[in-house]
Parts: sequence; C-alpha cells; structure tokens
Amino acid sequence: MGGPSRIGGEVGTIGGGGVAFLQFFRAQGIVCFAQLYPACFGGRGAGGHGSEQSVHAGVGGGRRVEIVVNIDGKICWGEEGRISVLDHGFLFGDSVYEVVRTRGGRLFCFPEHLERLRYSAEKIGLRLPLEGEGWRREIRAMLEWSGLEVDVYIRLIATRGVGELSLNPFSCVRPSYILIVAPLPVYPRRYYTEGCRVELTGVVQPFYGGGGSNIKSGNYLHHVLALREAKRVGAVEGIMRNVEGYITEGSTSNIFFVRGGILRTPALRCGILAGITRGLVLELAEGLGIATEEVEVGVEDLFAAEEVFITSTTKDIMPVGRIGERRWGVGPLTRRLMEAFEAGVERHLMEI
Repeated sequence: MGGPSRIGGEVGTIGGGGVAFLQFFRAQGIVCFAQLYPACFGGRGAGGHGSEQSVHAGVGGGRRVEIVVNIDGKICWGEEGRISVLDHGFLFGDSVYEVVRTRGGRLFCFPEHLERLRYSAEKIGLRLPLEGEGWRREIRAMLEWSGLEVDVYIRLIATRGVGELSLNPFSCVRPSYILIVAPLPVYPRRYYTEGCRVELTGVVQPFYGGGGSNIKSGNYLHHVLALREAKRVGAVEGIMRNVEGYITEGSTSNIFFVRGGILRTPALRCGILAGITRGLVLELAEGLGIATEEVEVGVEDLFAAEEVFITSTTKDIMPVGRIGERRWGVGPLTRRLMEAFEAGVERHLMEI
C-alpha cells in the first residue's frame, strides 16, 4: 500500500494520518497506553496479525505501530492508509463521524453514538455504508488484526465518497467508510484531582438552524481554531461563543458550571452539539436530586461560577481549574458527579 491507490477511477494518495493523530494527542499532554505499556505492542511477523491471508486486506511489518485504520474493509497501519484526493470528505468535509471508546474491552455508550451518527447522516442526506452490527464487525476485525489488548479510541467515519471536483454531492458514486482505532488517550491525573486549564477563545461558532448544530460532521475548522488558540497559552480546551456572545462548547467537549447549588450548561438552542457524556451527566444529576438548567450562559456567568467542568467521550468528567486568571478547585458537586459517573459505567457497556 506504499504507492498510489486507484479509487473510483482517480489516482491519489493521502498518508501520514496515523502520525498526525498521535501528534494531536501528544500536543494536549496526553499519554497513549502504547507508551505506558510497550509490551502490548510487540512486533508482528509476516505470518501473524496483518497477514495478507486475512479476510481484511492489510499490511504487517514487524514494527510497533499504534494506530490501525480500516478503509472500506481494508485494514492497515495508520501511516499506510490511503484515500482518493477526490473524496468529498477530504475536499469539503462532506462526512459525518463519531468517537467511541472501550472500557475493559467493551464498547461504552455505543447505541447512543450510533444513533447520533444516523441522525447526522440523515440530516446531510448521506446513506451510511454500514449499520450497527457492520460497524461492530469491522471493529472486531481491526482489534484481531492488530493484536491491541488495551482500551481503545475508535473513530467511525462515513464520507460522501469520490466525486467530481465540485461541491455537487450527487457526483459521488457511493459513500465510503473509515474506522480509526488507537490506544485510548490517558490524560494527566492532576487534571482530575486539581482541574485542567481551558481558555475562553475569540472563535465565534456559526449557528446552523434546523438542528444543524447537532450534526457531527467532518467540517471542524472552528473547533480546530479554538484549540489552536488554547494551545498557544497551554490550555487543554478552547471555549467558543456564538454570534450573540453566549458560551457554547469546547473544541472537543461540553461545558458545565455550578452556581448556587444549581448545575448549568449551555442549552442546545445556543448552537451546541448534544454530547453523549453531557446527556449522561444531566441524567446522573437528576438521579442525585441536583437541580439542573440548560440556559444561555454569558461570560460573566461562567466567571462567577463556584465550580466548572467539561465532558467528553475521552475525558469523561474533567474538572476545570483555570480559565484565564480565574481559578477553581474541584468542588463537591463535581466530585459527586464524577463518583456517580464511574459507578454507573457498567450499565452502558456492551460487547464488541
């Protein structure tokens, strides 16, 4: 798979995805399990994992590689993955995706992620090339092929596919699917015991009416710019605002804050993604008898908060210890929710 690949009658290659993926995690101060436990990622011989005789075509190699990709059923190491340069997902961000993780080797909140993937695809008129069991089958094949024996980060992507060099979606013959599996990122423990740093950025998040803000698409430029701004000052996440000046979400997370014993978070109408972990936290709060409000959040509201935390699939509930010069500790309500979240994990797990 080292040379150009011909897809849909067009020649083009895009490689290095695995390297970029790792660089993104490391830029955030994240340690991969592969670095903590290198023995889990021994060499693969020609007759072992990744053999050409496997059902899914792939590339072995006898060296340690941390990222595995699956492009329309063909499995290989991350840096060897190739798609056409005329794929509309690459050209225009015409794609949808989800990030799923495993816990103890089982999928966490998989039905919820799959339902949101279906919703996103339906909203942009994209036919998903795989359904529930199909995605799980591909994940199983990738884990068997790679020999990964740690908890993993899984990205499910569906693109419009190869088409003309124009925005016209009807020029794409068939959709493509891509899966990326990597060791689950591990954030520094101090982020959970002392709080992480996030930054309020100058990025204004566009608002798409008709539920468009809840589409998890490949067009993430505003989130990239927010994270770029945050990284320049050493923060983990960049917080964005909408055109009215209200707080929306982080570059890869939702945000919550506590004031007067009430748990508040930006409302969906502010133009945010309905995060899966965000939904779990709201359910947990209700079960614990904690009052919640989904509201419009001004900058002054955020800085007047008594506790702040962010949520995401890979971060779970992560306390915020600093925004700009404003500092917080890890508050009692945040701790209660963190404990309840861990205690309730089991009921959201399913076999791969």
